[in-house]
Amino acid sequence: MDACHDKDRNVAGRTRFGTDLYYANAARLQEDVTALAGHGEPLRWLVLDGAAIGDVDYTAALLTEIVDELRERHTRFVVSSIIGPVRRQLDRYGISAAMGHEAYYDTPGAVLEAFHADRPPMGTADTTQSRDPRES
Repeated sequence: MDACHDKDRNVAGRTRFGTDLYYANAARLQEDVTALAGHGEPLRWLVLDGAAIGDVDYTAALLTEIVDELRERHTRFVVSSIIGPVRRQLDRYGISAAMGHEAYYDTPGAVLEAFHADRPPMGTADTTQSRDPRES
């Protein structure tokens, strides 16, 4: 886990998950994300680097809890480097719908570019575009 800093504040966090996501370690991912999101200044984005995730099981549905918890903190949850079969599993388990399909990025560099191009973070006074489809 780490956090990226810029001249304004601690604004983006990243966690790498170095193995498949299944029942025996899903809670560890949630603990890691909660710790990173709760440490230091509020995060605008939290990135899961999924390059090492080759498979997920049904307990990956825990990610929807993570997404909801981060949304309450006004933190956007995105993923990078997810392979096609894992993406299809996340779609099937409803996780993609919870995150929003725009939460997928091919590389960490693509996430960084999008982060820097991002408009005001969720929960700010800018109401011209809802970031949460449930708010529409």
